[in-house]
Amino acid sequence: MGGTCSATANLWHELNLEEVRARLATKTSAMEVLQAIWELEEKKCILVVTLLWHWWLERNRVREGEKRREVAGLAFIIRCQAEEFMKVTATENSRTPRTLKKWSKPVGDVLKINSDGAFDPATKRGGWGFVICDFAGDVIHAGAGVVLYAMDALHTEVLGCLAALKAAGDPGMRKVIAETDSMLLKMMAVGTGNFSLAPTGGLIHEIKEIAATNFTAFSMSYCSRLCNKVAHELASWGCRCSPNSDLYWDGVPTGMESLVAGDLAELLS
Repeated sequence: MGGTCSATANLWHELNLEEVRARLATKTSAMEVLQAIWELEEKKCILVVTLLWHWWLERNRVREGEKRREVAGLAFIIRCQAEEFMKVTATENSRTPRTLKKWSKPVGDVLKINSDGAFDPATKRGGWGFVICDFAGDVIHAGAGVVLYAMDALHTEVLGCLAALKAAGDPGMRKVIAETDSMLLKMMAVGTGNFSLAPTGGLIHEIKEIAATNFTAFSMSYCSRLCNKVAHELASWGCRCSPNSDLYWDGVPTGMESLVAGDLAELLS
């Protein structure tokens, strides 16, 4: 189960799942394998499923001629994403009753950044987008751009956040809160883990550096997709941009007026 090559075995070892791998290897059918996985305790079950998913993606990458990623880096991504799934599941289960999430305005002289990424696994093309708003909910800056050769969805999410922080740092915006609908990005950007092992480690380091040096106050939080609609739409727009033709606006981007107005209207409902 999980392949016989040393890279596969090393990945299971890196995630402390050798015992599970040995147990799955004794199964004689796919149904038995699935049953054994579902019987694992929840945290380990999610970790195994995430491992299998990423290893399948990795095999496809190598088959298409791309370089195999380091085991430690891939294990880091798998572990972080499994933790993200656990947190999202816990959050969903704790909502009683379930409430509709709304975008919220920043307070005082703090500016809010919402960023997002978009990714097409079939073409490897992606896009990023961001929007920066003030205490009144007015858009003061926004941007979008294309990623011609994106590694994955996280890659575009990271690029969107980085572009937003660079844009916020230029005009001297001193107090910033950044929101993302990627728990993994949030964990890597504000956490203390060994993010350098990840393929996007260099970009994460740049995000941390800008946050530490360009702002007097900086924080990052996770938000649902419902709170990130404008940035999400800008990221989709970015996918359609021409290479080397990133777009920037001082104010509401043309065509986004209704989405921005919708966020503000929801605050009053």
